[in-house]
Amino acid sequence: MQEQQEWEILSDQRSEELWKIVYQRFSFEPDYSAKDVRYTLTEPYDLYSCKDVGAIATSDPNWRETIRSIFCACLKDQEYMYALDWQHTCYKYYPQVKIRKENPTFILDAQGGYFAYFPEYYPDGDYYLFFSKDLSWGYLTDPWRQHIFVYGEQLRKEIQKKAQYLGFRLIESSIEND
Repeated sequence: MQEQQEWEILSDQRSEELWKIVYQRFSFEPDYSAKDVRYTLTEPYDLYSCKDVGAIATSDPNWRETIRSIFCACLKDQEYMYALDWQHTCYKYYPQVKIRKENPTFILDAQGGYFAYFPEYYPDGDYYLFFSKDLSWGYLTDPWRQHIFVYGEQLRKEIQKKAQYLGFRLIESSIEND
């Protein structure tokens, strides 16, 4: 029996289906020169500034584990979630699997192979989206404004508890007096 891997690469077809949903549901408009937000969320959300988080994440070995444990707390009975990297490889992600794959991981294919880079939990140059397979909660990054949008009640609460440790600064909430 094969041991569960931390992530699996999604087929091109499944990736395209998910991106179509993202474009429609969140009015996603990727653009590095735009001054406004790149997502429109109709559900309650929190918007965090994550400037300088990359330095914290790379210097603190518990930082990534904190995000993983937050995702695990929100998964409930769902076995996996999705991790999308705009214009790059997309994944079925199992955050409960403790052993991380090498990043990047070389993937052998018919053309000889390529390196797959699993997305970071902070925006380091591209749009990374992490969400449940039913899209009931999600964590959407914006690399140009250094923002993270968090939606879904439980995910919002879990991130709020750890925001200071993670280096996130709340800049907007769609719900007052949370």
